Amino acid sequence: MNIRNYITEVQLSGNPELDKLFNLALKQVFSSQFLQRIEDKIKKVIKVHEVDEKQDVIAYNKGTNIFINKNEFFNREKSQQVRYLLHEFIHVLEKKRGILFRQFKDIKKLTNTLNRILQKELTQPLSVFLTGKNQKLGAGGKWEILSYFMNDSINWNAVSPKGRKEIIEALQQSGIFNLSHPFWKKRLES
Repeated sequence: MNIRNYITEVQLSGNPELDKLFNLALKQVFSSQFLQRIEDKIKKVIKVHEVDEKQDVIAYNKGTNIFINKNEFFNREKSQQVRYLLHEFIHVLEKKRGILFRQFKDIKKLTNTLNRILQKELTQPLSVFLTGKNQKLGAGGKWEILSYFMNDSINWNAVSPKGRKEIIEALQQSGIFNLSHPFWKKRLES
């Protein structure tokens, strides 16, 4: 009898250490109800692939696949590895097509809400709010908002106090995240 048969976890790769690390992170980030939906709906659908990429690429996604540049990814601290996986995982949940992802419309709704708030309340460019730097974000636009919360790079000085309050309220009202966990407290109180 294998105990893994009785543990409901998202299996991402053939790398048990990476799977364990990622599952721990999911429990820290998502509310128990939302995590149950993730486990029910996408177990064994999302795959992580280790690839050889150019130096400046660490991780990216296509469809339900997350690609990690093994030359860069595994040279990072575990906490950074988790951030990259979570960042890409949020992008996977935001996908616009497919029956599977209709289950996660609340992620899209929250992204749209946060985008509306930021359009009114930003005091600096969106990239400064998300990364602390004035830089190109790529084609992701508003779809980068939740993923950069995973990176722990939010710069609250780039949004009005009213905007900050509205963002936190929107995150709370969504019921998606485990906002009582230190993972979130660090991001929301800094």
